[in-house]
Amino acid sequence: MIFPAKAAALAAIAASLAAASPAAAAPLTPVQRKIVAVARGQIGVREAPKGSNCTGRGVNKYFLGTRFSGSCLPWSGAFASWTLIKAGVHAPFIAYNPDFTAAYPKATVPAPGDLALTDGGSAVSIVTAVNARPGTISAVMGNYSDRVAAVTLPIAGAAFLRPSG
Repeated sequence: MIFPAKAAALAAIAASLAAASPAAAAPLTPVQRKIVAVARGQIGVREAPKGSNCTGRGVNKYFLGTRFSGSCLPWSGAFASWTLIKAGVHAPFIAYNPDFTAAYPKATVPAPGDLALTDGGSAVSIVTAVNARPGTISAVMGNYSDRVAAVTLPIAGAAFLRPSG
């Protein structure tokens, strides 16, 4: 037998879980879907030589057509810029991560397709999902252990920016 107080508590828990689930989120816009697809399609691209921040096979495309082409620079910002441009966002090319904050509006709640600035703004990634596990997002980050990788990041301490088409 379930007592009324226990039933009410269980209903409240179920409602909060439903609200936190990805299924309860608003449907993605075509731009958000494209940003996420482009970012996920790059998972596994590596720099060469390992640990160099040099372009290597695959990574060079993130810098092509810029004054940084062929440079040995941290490239998470170049990856994020390339992803947005490839997804059809009318975006400036940004290689220096703190510059993203001047280019895009802040988002108070993360959503797929957003930029996530972490580590005090020194790292940028593309949000691919807001997880059912409270307080985390899934993202794709360039220059993570010398490659493009799928990562899980805490929401706390991150800043989120919302590019648009």
